[in-house]
Amino acid sequence: MSTQPTERLYNLLPTIYRQRDLAQGQPLRALLALIEQDFVAIEDDISQLYENWFIETCDEWVVPYLGDLLGVSGLSSETSRIFSQRGHVANVLGYRRRKGVLRVLEQVAQDMSGWSIRAVEYFELLGVAQHTQSIRPDRGATIDIRKRTALSRIGTPFDTMAARVDVRRIASGRGRNNVGNVGLFIWRLHSMPIAQGVAHAIDSEMQQYTFHPLGFDQQLFNAPQPLPDDSRPDLIHLPIPLTNALVAEDVARFVGADRSIQVFVQTAHAQPTLLPAKQIVITDLSNWVVPNNLADGMLLLDVERGRLARGQKNIEQVLVSYCYGALADIGGGPYNRRHTLADQSRASWHIELALDGSTIAFDQAIKQWNERPANPDQPAYGIIRVLGNGTYTSNELITINVPQDGTLIIEAADGTRPTLDFRAGLLLNGLGTGATLILNGLLIAGPATVSNLQLTIIHCTLIDGLHSGEHASDAHITISESISGPLRLNAEIDGLTISDSIIDAAPHQSDKHRYAIAADDAGGAGPRATLTRTTVLGMVSLYELAEASDCLFSEQVRVQRIETGMVRYSYLAADSQTPPGFRCQPDPATTASLPLMSTRYGDTGYARLSRECPRTISAGAESGSEMGAYHNLFQLQREVNLQGVIDEYLPYGLEAGLFFHS
Repeated sequence: MSTQPTERLYNLLPTIYRQRDLAQGQPLRALLALIEQDFVAIEDDISQLYENWFIETCDEWVVPYLGDLLGVSGLSSETSRIFSQRGHVANVLGYRRRKGVLRVLEQVAQDMSGWSIRAVEYFELLGVAQHTQSIRPDRGATIDIRKRTALSRIGTPFDTMAARVDVRRIASGRGRNNVGNVGLFIWRLHSMPIAQGVAHAIDSEMQQYTFHPLGFDQQLFNAPQPLPDDSRPDLIHLPIPLTNALVAEDVARFVGADRSIQVFVQTAHAQPTLLPAKQIVITDLSNWVVPNNLADGMLLLDVERGRLARGQKNIEQVLVSYCYGALADIGGGPYNRRHTLADQSRASWHIELALDGSTIAFDQAIKQWNERPANPDQPAYGIIRVLGNGTYTSNELITINVPQDGTLIIEAADGTRPTLDFRAGLLLNGLGTGATLILNGLLIAGPATVSNLQLTIIHCTLIDGLHSGEHASDAHITISESISGPLRLNAEIDGLTISDSIIDAAPHQSDKHRYAIAADDAGGAGPRATLTRTTVLGMVSLYELAEASDCLFSEQVRVQRIETGMVRYSYLAADSQTPPGFRCQPDPATTASLPLMSTRYGDTGYARLSRECPRTISAGAESGSEMGAYHNLFQLQREVNLQGVIDEYLPYGLEAGLFFHS
């Protein structure tokens, strides 16, 4: 008789009882197996109780309790959902022993907020009269107007110029240069690395390219290098947006092998070649002005716009490795999406694509799926996983058919952002009830049309939006943590659910569309919709709005059926026609406006509230966070926690101010 090694309770029985149990069909064995499940659960719980005594091994929910034992203030359940506060609690005793050290202040502030921070002691930048017998060259230097880079750093955390005393309080954000002032400069944006993506050819004849694979301008960012222990963060250790002046000062510091920017050129039948820094010239390419005397093999680079230009004419393809700035994990990108990926062990059919010629092409993979033999005894469940940051381009219509009760998942591998450029369009068909399609982690260009399909879009960017087909009455569309162009969905579809996303009427900026969500460009009523924590840039026209919660609507919202549904904790533009609202903005008694940093896709301030935004909006959500797609960042709460904790680690008599650098 064979037994499972985990049947500890059953194995404790005398052999005579196990033999008799076997003769009767093993009912006792089945009973003890059920008892052992509870036994294992109790045993694991007791084991975890021991682990919860230590900050290194405890569950996340225990961290605030251990922090309370140490008198740590500012811990909150909201911020723990974004990043772990374990490090701050673990190091708090060491921080208190080193109170007053500038590096400790930076570490504490970063642990509490999750942002990158550099502290500046302003007494070191005060201009002072120095005696010739006691010269202090480390104090602020006199301005040299010939040093453009040093001039561009005035007012930044890397300023080296001497300044006069400013007696205004630094805590108010107005004063800086004073003996007792410490400035904390904060970078809220993260550097998102793209490894060997395909540069977009604006004009292949003129050798003009953009780093963004779809031709958008996008400022490049530094790839932060690891910070040595107890060292102060410098430029190379922070996720700073790069400028032409900064990179031109020392090109080899930011461009080349193992640097923030790498450019590979590929000629016919040859492997990509990495260009050295000495072949790259930093310049302004806002007007695509390329000098006629540009030497063959040299390259012009504009890091502020993410543009390239070359003099060589026989280039087949340009590959680029770079970083761009992003505030949140939204719209697809090389961030952690592991928890959203499908389990390949469940799939009856799966395939991986590299988009670099080493595997079959994307259209061939779709053809294999569409022509896959049907199995009446098992619903189809397929996975297409796209690897790398390549770009797939098709000038033909791509049609994806999902059979009845079948499921197809098209997803990007974790840590990648592939681009699917479907100029002729993408047709998504459900061939029966229960057909499901999931798109995850993709950057898609070209018009997409959906018909009778349960469509889920997560962590994607759909530049040209989504349209409903002629037969879409059974279609239900769910969009989460994504960026989408205009949605043209008729009122007959089953429903529309959007959460933690940005819907933009004109991501190309040159588009004339005014409606972000509607049945057509003329503003016909769209479907029954539910929106949660969503930013909508453009007008909205719906048949019914079941619920809108913690949302931002930049322009007018028109709902035909206003007797049902509700709008709560949201910003609505003037003369909107919606169901009854609850604690919405702007309040009739106020004049609150909606100041956004940028409405152009590709900008670092895209769809973000500015610092001048009224508190009724930046803290107007139900949880006290900001309304819109960036609600779950809890930026205001993190800022309040940061302000509350820095005073504990400042030396007596000093005052700190917060300055948001990105």
